[in-house]
Amino acid sequence: MKTTLEWAKWYVSKGFSVIPIKHKGKEPAIFSWKGYQDKLPTNEELVEWFGNNSKNNIAIVTGKISNIVA
Repeated sequence: MKTTLEWAKWYVSKGFSVIPIKHKGKEPAIFSWKGYQDKLPTNEELVEWFGNNSKNNIAIVTGKISNIVA
C-alpha cells in the first residue's frame, strides 16, 4: 500500500498540483495555497506536508494547473 507521500508524488508526476488538507476535513493544512494554482509543489514541500507520519490528506488544486474543472 502506498503512503500519502507516495501518492502525492505520483499525482505531481502526472501533472496535478496538490496541497495538504487537514485530517478528516476539507480545510487546507497550509496558510496560503493559492500559489499552487500556478505552480506545482516541490519535492521538499511534499515531504514536509506528507512525510514523517503526517496525518494530512491530499487535495488536488483544480483549474488550469491540473487541467481539471470542478
